[in-house]
Order: sequence, then C-alpha cells, then structure tokens
Amino acid sequence: MLKLFHPILKRTRPFFIFLYKEHLSTDSITEYIKLSDEKPKVDTKELHKRLISVMNDKILLKHEVKKLSNNVWRKFFKSSGDISFNKKLIETLDNPSSNLLKYFLADQKNKPEVLDAIDNLIEGRNDLDISFMNKLLEVAADKKDSQRVQNYICRLKQLKLPFDSDTYEILLNWFISKGELMSALQLGEEMLRNITPTTDLYNKLLNLYKSLERRNDMLIAYTLMDERKVSKNIETINIMISDMQNSVSDIEHFLSEAKKHKIMFNSATREILIRRFADFKDEAKMNFHFNALCRFIQKEGLKGYKIEGIFNFYINEVSKLGHDDLAYRAFKISSELDVRLYPATIENILHNLIRQNKYSNLIAFHESYHQWFNRSAYEILINYFKQRKKDVIAKRLQKTMDNVVYNDNAYFRLINKANKRKNYKLVVQLGEEMCDYDYTITQRTQEIIDSAKIIINTN
Repeated sequence: MLKLFHPILKRTRPFFIFLYKEHLSTDSITEYIKLSDEKPKVDTKELHKRLISVMNDKILLKHEVKKLSNNVWRKFFKSSGDISFNKKLIETLDNPSSNLLKYFLADQKNKPEVLDAIDNLIEGRNDLDISFMNKLLEVAADKKDSQRVQNYICRLKQLKLPFDSDTYEILLNWFISKGELMSALQLGEEMLRNITPTTDLYNKLLNLYKSLERRNDMLIAYTLMDERKVSKNIETINIMISDMQNSVSDIEHFLSEAKKHKIMFNSATREILIRRFADFKDEAKMNFHFNALCRFIQKEGLKGYKIEGIFNFYINEVSKLGHDDLAYRAFKISSELDVRLYPATIENILHNLIRQNKYSNLIAFHESYHQWFNRSAYEILINYFKQRKKDVIAKRLQKTMDNVVYNDNAYFRLINKANKRKNYKLVVQLGEEMCDYDYTITQRTQEIIDSAKIIINTN
C-alpha cells in the first residue's frame, strides 16, 4: 500500500515521518530507508534524529541500519559531529561490515578512543577485507602506535589476506620512518615477488637500494619497471642520477631515458646534477665530468633543460661553499661554450676574483662579459679599482656604466607595456625571464604577472 504513495513520500517524507512515526510498522521504516537510499542527497541530520529515536530498541535499530547503503553511511559519518553517538551506534550493531567500520574509522580517526572500540568489534572476526585492514594500519602508523601496527600485521597474516599496493606503501613508509631500512628492504623484495608495484612504490624501493648502497639491485629493479610495463616519472630519474656510484655514461643513459619517455626535468633534477659534480674534489676530474654533461645536453637538445641554468646554478653553489677555484674553472668552461651568465652570477664571480686579488682576471672577465654587466656589477668593479687607486680604470668604467640602463627597469617597462596591450603571454614570459636573471620583482609587477597567469588559465 505504501508503494502507491512513493512520489508523495519523496517530496513530503520529513513531514510524513514527523506526524506518523509513532504509528509506523517496521516494514514502513524499511520502505522509508529504501527511499532514503534512492535520494541523491542524504539528509544526514534527519537520519541522525531517527537513529537516536530508535537507539533503545535494538531490534528496530538493527532492522533499520541493515538497509542503509554504504553511500549513506559514508555521508552520515562524514557530516556527523556526534562522536560518542557514532561510537555507541557501531558498538550496538552485531558484526558491522568492513565498509561500515572503514567509514567510521576514516572520519573519526583522530579520536583516541576510536581504535579501542574498533579492536573490540573485530576481535575474533574472520570476514574483514584488506581495504579495512589497510585503513587500520594507516591510522595506527599515523599515531606512531608500534604495538598496534605489529598486531594488525599479525592479524593480516592470520586472516591470510594478500597484501595489495596500499598495504605495502603504508608498511614501507612505516619502516622507513622508524629507520628500519633492512625491514623495509625485506618487505620491498617480498612486494616484487607478490605484486606489480606502482611507480611510487618502485621509487621507494630504488631509494632504499640507493641508501643501502646496493647498486646492482637498484639497476635490476629499474630494469624490471620496463619488463613489467610500469611507467617512470621524474622522481625515478632523479633517484637514479643521484646515485654517487654513477659514471658519466650512466648519467647520460638515465638522461636519455628521460628523453625517451618524454619526462620533463624539474628543479630537483638540476640541483642533483650540479651537486653531483660539485662533489668532485679533483679539479681535472670535475672539469671532465662537467664538460661531458654539457656536451651531452647540447647534443641532445633536451627540452626544458637550459644549459645556462646549469652553469649559473653551479657557479653560485660552489661560490657559497667557498670553492672559488671551482667557480672560476666553471666560468672558463661556460665562456668556451658561449653561455650567458645571470647578473647574480657575474657579481659572485667578481667577488671571488676580488677575494683572490686577481687583478688581470678581473680585467679579462669584464672584456669577455661586459655585455651582461648591469650597474651593480660595474659599481663592484669601480669600488675595487678606486680602493687600489687605479683611478684611470675606475673613470673609464664609470663612463661605461653611465651608458648602462638597469636591466630590471627595462623589464618593468616592457611588462607594463605588454599588459596595457593585453598581451598576457608576453607578460608571463618576461616575468619568467626576470626570475631566471635573479632580478628583484616589485609587488606591483608581481601582481600584473599573477593577473596575466589567471587570465591565461581562465581562457
């Protein structure tokens, strides 16, 4: 009979329940819940009130919640702030499903009493699934509860549940965070035997092999990725090139792999490569490796990887470490390859040469790179020669400097002009070039650049 009024109930259900809930039979409540499941948006507040109203009648409560779908439960626990009621509700039910427990755990996991309640509910049960057990492991690991993590691992083995990629990821992160690298490695090798890991899991394993200096195993795992058709990403390449046991040919191979798989380098790639070569104490060896890398990048024409960025970053980094000789050697190589130097790099080289009191090198440097000098660089040189009482040279440099316009001011004018003409792509491009040159960007200019990016993304 109630089915005849389904259309009316869908529109007037809350009012209907309010008037007649005292007279509804169990069947009528079941029909209401079915309608609730069919409704796209669940009224969780109304559901909360109804569950409270039947909380003391276990038979009615169990009959009612039995019909609620997973979707309803998920929304209910997510929106409900009544933690004590949710806990009592879960404990009232006989053998709540794994999904129900998972939804309860997901939204109440920050409450210390939740895991105690869950442990009591699952004691002796053999119908738990891997998805729920993963959620338990994740919460216990987040809370750094070692005892519980071990208990849940034992429980997984008792239930004979095969680990999936989520299980391995949670446990690998757990062992690595505790510094138990050998346990993590043992688990990682078990993972290779049992499943086809994801790219992220392979990266974790490669990092483990690198940390433990097991290069052969690292290369085998890297090769397995191709055999199992697991895609590589930039993190994979970065891990491989950061291994200190690499030769130049190894690095070239991994860079070629990046090109083959159309993987774009990021800032971490550049820093790894630069620091990799900065570690060579032997100047001749450093030059050999650095030259080899530069030739390779020029030959391959790798997109997204500016050779000038390599040199500028390298020179600045070794300058910070106090290796003035390495910085100058890198500068000489960049000069041979006709690489542009950024203003900040030029200033670093000038300071290095002044510290070493290399008068003739300063003159030669200015003659080779004067086209990239800004007024700040000229001021450094002029002050140095004035202190050395080389007034003739200082006056000549002063005269040259008077004809030099601040490059950053020129960029400001170009950006404003492009913005007025609504050439937003040019605005963004000019902004990126200013960052490349290490120019200071004013707040107003930054606002123009940010607005241009928003307009481009919107269109």
